[in-house]
Amino acid sequence: MQKLLSFIACFLLTYFTYGQNNSGHMVNAYILKGSYMLGGGISSSFNGFNYKTPNNNGDKGSIIRVNTDLKIGYFNWEDIGIGLKADLNYYNRQSDSTTNDLKQTILLVGPFVRGYLDNGIFGEISAGWGLNNTFRISQSNLFQGEAGVGYTYFLGPIGRQNYWLRNKQIAIEPMVLFKYYRQNFGAKKNSDNYRAEYGPELRISVQVFFLRQTMMLPNPIRGKRPE
Repeated sequence: MQKLLSFIACFLLTYFTYGQNNSGHMVNAYILKGSYMLGGGISSSFNGFNYKTPNNNGDKGSIIRVNTDLKIGYFNWEDIGIGLKADLNYYNRQSDSTTNDLKQTILLVGPFVRGYLDNGIFGEISAGWGLNNTFRISQSNLFQGEAGVGYTYFLGPIGRQNYWLRNKQIAIEPMVLFKYYRQNFGAKKNSDNYRAEYGPELRISVQVFFLRQTMMLPNPIRGKRPE
């Protein structure tokens, strides 16, 4: 699985390089150097569960999940930004027997890299490390890696045409990604006692971009970029 993530990371780095060259020479970058982004997303679910065993032992109850993520980034190059990402996941399982009740909060923090093409499509990779408050006695090592492709859709007019927002732009971002999550138990980081989850995910987030005044032109303009 780590080899697969490495392959996806190499593919997206190539994707980033193409996006930078495409905007740098044509002077119509989607996001200019010096811009900031701040935002995130939230999702929740409420499910009931019911199970039985051949020994007539069973249980039923409810499960509540709340997942949130927060990003803050800076575009130090044209169309390429780096930043910090935090994921906070809450899980609450309540059963009639109370013996299967479980509450846990997972916090993951790590870097991310995002690269744009001129049409608003972006690629992004991220990694996070953190803790799970359920396992207070034994050490718990958590890792999460994500790689995906999305699209930034700005709401309302762009650039200086929007007087109220000025250089602040709100965007909706649908994103398809592949996520890998691993939790090791015990003192050893490479312990054989672990739990792993992986698979595709569809995510929709809201971002606020603090853009340079000279960017987000309605139509690409060829020529020398203003200093």
